[in-house]
Amino acid sequence: MLSPETSKLAGHHQNSGCASSPDQFLPAGRCAGLTLVEVMIASGLMILALTGFLTAFTVARRASVMAMYEMQAAHAARQALESLAACTYQDPRLNTGTRSLSSIPMSNTYTVVQNGVYPLTKDVEVTVYWRIPGSSRLYSRSVSTSISSCLHRGGL
Repeated sequence: MLSPETSKLAGHHQNSGCASSPDQFLPAGRCAGLTLVEVMIASGLMILALTGFLTAFTVARRASVMAMYEMQAAHAARQALESLAACTYQDPRLNTGTRSLSSIPMSNTYTVVQNGVYPLTKDVEVTVYWRIPGSSRLYSRSVSTSISSCLHRGGL
């Protein structure tokens, strides 16, 4: 511990009026602790860090919800396409035109067109539509296949 005379020569004095321990020596007029400016800067940096974290969390959550809906739509579209592919070539559900399937939970349509290159083949496309709650945007997922009369039972 420095003597009071040595301390004064070094430019320090003992802060007996501060809450710090009596043997702690600080520059003249300073008590142990943080100034208001230091607290404000630290608070601002903490707020910036938390804002960045919360923004990243929100973006990740939105991406997770979107992926969940896309997986459900892809599953529903594949399921609908498999049920149509199991039909015979002459099944009325495979007549050309656009229809809706009530067997899947999401809103959907399927379109059957006669293939222009191969006359005994029909192209089937199933499209599933959905909206994410809180969003006005309409999303869709489509899958397609071709059904040939020579490969499906009941052909020409």
